[in-house]
This record gives sequence, C-alpha cells and structure tokens, in this order.
Amino acid sequence: MHKLTYLILTLLLATPATAQDVEGFFGDIKQRLADREYLKIRGRAGARLGYNYFDDGGSGARPRNAPFTWNANAGLNFDLLGMQLPFSAAISSRNTLYNLPSYSFIGLSPTYKWITLHGGDRSLTFSPYSLSGINFRGGGFELKPGNFYVAAMRGKLRRARIQDITAIQSGLDTRYRRMATGVKFGFDNQEGTAATVSWFSSKDELEGTTDSLRRIQPEANMVLTFSGSHRLSSLVSFNVEYAQSALTRDVNSPQLADPDGRLNLFGLFDARTTTGSANAYNGSVVFSPEFATFDVKYERIAPGYRTHGSLFFQNDVERITTGARAPLFDNKLNLTASVGFQRNNLNGDQAENLNRFIGNVNASWKVSDRVTNTFGVSNFTTTNRLRTINQANQIVDSIVIAQTQFSAKAGTTVLLREDGSQTLFANASFQRADLIREDEVQGDQRSNFVLAMVGYNLKPKDGNYGLNATLLFHRNETAVVNLSSVGPTLGYQRTMLAEKLTLRVSSTYSFTSTSFRDPALGGTDRASLVQVNGGLGYELGEKQSIDLNTSLISAATTDFRPGYTDGQISLQYGLSF
Repeated sequence: MHKLTYLILTLLLATPATAQDVEGFFGDIKQRLADREYLKIRGRAGARLGYNYFDDGGSGARPRNAPFTWNANAGLNFDLLGMQLPFSAAISSRNTLYNLPSYSFIGLSPTYKWITLHGGDRSLTFSPYSLSGINFRGGGFELKPGNFYVAAMRGKLRRARIQDITAIQSGLDTRYRRMATGVKFGFDNQEGTAATVSWFSSKDELEGTTDSLRRIQPEANMVLTFSGSHRLSSLVSFNVEYAQSALTRDVNSPQLADPDGRLNLFGLFDARTTTGSANAYNGSVVFSPEFATFDVKYERIAPGYRTHGSLFFQNDVERITTGARAPLFDNKLNLTASVGFQRNNLNGDQAENLNRFIGNVNASWKVSDRVTNTFGVSNFTTTNRLRTINQANQIVDSIVIAQTQFSAKAGTTVLLREDGSQTLFANASFQRADLIREDEVQGDQRSNFVLAMVGYNLKPKDGNYGLNATLLFHRNETAVVNLSSVGPTLGYQRTMLAEKLTLRVSSTYSFTSTSFRDPALGGTDRASLVQVNGGLGYELGEKQSIDLNTSLISAATTDFRPGYTDGQISLQYGLSF
C-alpha cells in the first residue's frame, strides 16, 4: 500500500493552489444559512411485492419463479446546504429455483462544488484499456478543481461466470473476490488540449474457503495508461492513448528475481513466473469543416492484453479506419460511415491469419414529413450483453456476454395522420455473435439472432385511450439447436377518473419451433403459448402511485416439453418528491 499512498500524494500535490479559494467555496453555504434553506430532498422510491401461482397439470414442468418475491429501489438526492448527496439503492429477494441470488445495490455520491465522494456500489471510468464498464463495491472520490481532475477508487469488482449462451445462468456468486484500486489524474484547458494518466491494480482473494487442491488460480493485474488530445486549429485535432498491462495468472507462482520494466511496470508490480505483459494504443486525427466531419483512426491491441477492469477485452488485433459524418440534402439524409482493414496474429505465432475488410454504415433518411427510414450495417467486432430467446415452456431471460462480429438493422416509420395519432412501423435486425466464457471467445458456440417486427399504434390527440398491435418474429440459431418464435400482441390502455386511473390490457400468442441439428438429440418440437397481462395504475396524489399487475401464461404440452399454467400478481408502490 505504500506505493499507492505515494502515488496518491504525488497527484494531490500536483493540484494547483488556485483551487483553494476558500471564500468562494463556502459562499453558497453562507447564503443558504441566511435563507434558512438547510435541506432539500428530491428523488423517487418504490417497492414491489409479488405472488406466483404455478400448476404443471401433472406434466412435471418446473416452476420459473419462487412463490413470493419482492424488491425495493430508491434514487434520492439530498441537498444539504448546497452539498449534493445522491443516493441509490436496489434490493431483491432470492430466486432459489434458478439459482439467482438476492442482490442489493446501494451507493452514495455526495458532491459539493468540485468534490465528489463515492461509497457503496459505484462505477468510474479511467480508460477503455483499464477500468471501464464494470461496477465496484467500495469507495472513491473525484476532484475537479479548475482545469484539473483527480480520481481514486478502492473496492470489490463483481463478476458473473457465464455458463452457456442458450441456458439460464447459474452460479453467479464467484468463489473469490477481486479487490481493485485505481488512481487517475487529468488536465483539460477547455480549449482543445487535455491529458490524463491512470494506474489501476487488482488481485483475486479467496472468500470464505480454502483451495488446498489449487483448482483456482487467483490472478493479479496492473494497468498504466496515458492519453492526450490537442486541437491544432478549428479544422484539425488529434487524440492518442497508450496502455501497458501486466497480468499474473497465478499469484502463488514463484516470484521473478530480476524482471524487466515491461513485466514489473517500473517497480510497481510484483512480477512472477506466470506474469505476462502487453500494450495497447490508439490514435486518431479529426478534420472538421463546416459541412462534415472526417477522421482517420489506428488501434493496436497486443496479443494477451487483458484488464480486470472490464468484463471482456479483445486482444491480438490491429485496425486502421477512416470515417465521415455528414448531413446531406438539407438534413433529410444523415449519414455516418467508416471503412478500413483489420488483422490478427500480430506476433506471427498463430496457425491462422485473419485479414478482413471492416466497415459500418448508419443512415437516417427523412423521405417526407410522414416517412422516416433508418438503416445500419457493421462488421466491427464489439462486446455486448445479449438476451437469448424465450423458450415456450419456460419464459426466463438469460443474459450472456458475447462478441458480435456482424450486425445489420433496418426500419421505417410512417405517420398515417399528420398529428401523429396513428403510426405504422417495421423493424428488423440481425446479429452474429460468439459466447465469451472466462475471458475466452468460444468459437464453437456461435449464435445468429434474427428479430423482425411490424406494428401499429393508435393514440388520438384528444382521446383518453390507446391501441397497439405488433407481430414479432424471433430466431436464434446455434451450433446445437435452432429456436424460432412468432406471434402477435394486442394492447389497449385507457385513462379514467380525470386521468388518475390507468387501465392496461395486453394479450400475446407465441408459436415456437425447436429443431436440433443432431438427429440423435431429437427431432423438431413445436409448442404454443398464450400470455394475458392486465394492470391498473392509480395516482394517489401528484407524487404517489400504486400499480396492480397480473399475468397469466398457458403453455401447451408437446412430445418433448411439459406444459404448465403460470399466474403472477404483483403490487407496486411508487413515491416521488
């Protein structure tokens, strides 16, 4: 910890003395005291209680929910003499049927002037190469005096183990805890020149058990980053970023006697025999005339580059692209496009080389005042959280982490009436993705997701009711099985009692077909499902509401799957102030 303490003190001492404007800092507090405005509270809070009824009808189907469930959430902001104290919390009961644990997310981030403190479940972003897109449970702070920025964090990273791209998640509680610490320092003159440096470190620690067989290999990671940007003129600017990451795959392995600076990160990291080091960097030049924006980008991520500060990070990749963004034809067509090349096997030690053309195009075309079309296609590699298809006999969503290699989308919206009270729309999308498990891309678990929808909305401007109808098609193709689902949905909503009471009714019919690629696993299974939802919402006052929601699902029995009847009812209370 002495290295961390030294680094934090160094960064804090770099903060200029001009930030210590004590009179200006406390000026607002004096005014609030004089006005007797000591505390202001704004925000929202809510709670939900649910009951689930399940009847398998002798089929042997498994219930999808616990009989009783509950959750509560709050997002509040306490203004104490000008100090902002935003508080957020979410708590849920445990669903033992599908091994989903109870959760609680509670965080507080008090802010006054340029000082922000973080406590509980929070998130900070240092760099896409170090800490980004992941929460931590712990504490931290951010200081923004003038043109300077200082941030630090210490906490436990939460991480889910992904099991199968087509299965319900299980075993979400990890067998170890991953503790992380980080510091970031930055400068921005608000005129186009900025620079940041950051240090991020994490280490795995077994939690509540011992590992005598050493089946678990705890890891340690440290990442140093630097980024900078500068505007040369009103037309030209550039950005650069560099990161060096050292990763030990087993902290119990022997320590290296004389590691080089690349492995021990200039003496900050304890290098061992299982330690590896890799770098990542990118740069871009942006040209911005009045009529459009053009850019050229280069990125290289060395083989083996990893960071504990992200759920997944792609490595062994190099790409160079050029892009443009421009409004055309009097802003009727807005076009964004990027093209380039990408390759892997940067060290030349892999059996296969991948050199491919990459590009993406996104367009929005306003054909007329009533018709708007959108289109997009991309084969850039990205990391996404995807939701697998709902199966007919168990409607339980499964969220997985996957790497998308190709995606396409298209849509159109037509206003049937000028006032927008009647709308017709159609959308379609396609994604091809591979499952990511334990930081490894599973090429043999590729899925193709297809989604298509057409619909109609009716909402008279002077009416107190609305009607919607949609037809949805969803298909998920995997290496083992193909799942398809198609069906219509009808919905109706109406407000009554001076718009204090809202009635909601909807009905869905879904026909699902499952076919196994291997005949030994089974043939083709077809099933149907009917779902009816109803709800009543009542405003108790300007800031209070209560909602009663019901759902009834009936799934038919097939040769391969048991049928069931599932009924749910929930009561929800909300308060805003």
